[in-house]
Amino acid sequence: MKIFLSGLAAGIILNIFILQHMGALELYPEFSIDISNTEKPEVRYGPGTSLAKFLVKKDAHAFQVDGNGNILKRIFLENDLAAFSGNGENFIKYRKLGTEIEYFSINGDKFWKLKSREYPYLSYNGRIILLANGDMSTVRIVDMNSNETGKKTVWGKLCTVIVFSMESDFSGFGFIDGSYHILDEKGNLITSGTAPQGSIVKSISISANGAYSAVHYGDSVNDMIRIINLENKKFTDARVREPQAAKMPLSVTGKGFVTIITSSEIVRYKNNGSIEYIIEIPPRKTGQSSIEFKEPFYTASYSLLSGGSKLIFFRERGTILLSREFPAEEYLHSSIVRDRLFVRGSGNLYCYSIHQ
Repeated sequence: MKIFLSGLAAGIILNIFILQHMGALELYPEFSIDISNTEKPEVRYGPGTSLAKFLVKKDAHAFQVDGNGNILKRIFLENDLAAFSGNGENFIKYRKLGTEIEYFSINGDKFWKLKSREYPYLSYNGRIILLANGDMSTVRIVDMNSNETGKKTVWGKLCTVIVFSMESDFSGFGFIDGSYHILDEKGNLITSGTAPQGSIVKSISISANGAYSAVHYGDSVNDMIRIINLENKKFTDARVREPQAAKMPLSVTGKGFVTIITSSEIVRYKNNGSIEYIIEIPPRKTGQSSIEFKEPFYTASYSLLSGGSKLIFFRERGTILLSREFPAEEYLHSSIVRDRLFVRGSGNLYCYSIHQ
């Protein structure tokens, strides 16, 4: 399968959605919010009954919004920094040159304070916290009660990537020396390995069920993806058609299918390393971009080399359901939460409802 996506006509008005139909699937616009002015009433397109929640962070302010456009919680950080769990329900406050970190719920309940100069990273549900020291050579693993757990500590040479699985609490991280480590939901080591000499670990993805992981590694010329079966620890290496100098959007399913966004392609690999299909896309600019999978859909978003950003929503087998450009957004990040597709741009948050 090979599909070329041409850009939508320029001049799409900001905050205006287009109803999309594709067989039994329908996408309806629900609302949009100006991120820089959340006190201003959001644009709503219809009543909603969704239980989905999504967190948006902007400078020293964060807010949680539901799938109906209601702002549920606001967090004002002032001089603090914050690392949030993937589901937005918990966060850790810290300072760049601070000596302690504090764990809170989104409701403002403080669970603990820990003496630490480390940088915190929270898993999707906030049950695992990875703490990286200042030179990124050591990663400590603690649980939501602030106790060291599982593997406890891993050492390496300059950590280049820290990730967590979606909707679960598996974690992974890699180093500039090519080593990588994948942990279970209690912080125990599932597997570790090292890419060929001279390779850097650039990106990692772990499936929600913890069955597979994908490790993107390489140098300035050659790029590879290691598809790892986390049950039997066996792996397959697949070549990236368009080598990427740095981190690349990467997603692996519970059956080991891996999808990436390169400079001009969305490529899906089978778990044996062969290519299942390629979607050609307008050239991507290096920078913020994402691809997420929630069965049976993918949502991909990235900055266009020509300016603005692009969203592509498609089925697991490659059928494109929505392709839209956002000329006013410098970047996009999209995520599927329950029955909602949230699209977070540099200036606005957009929301579609998914009807199957």
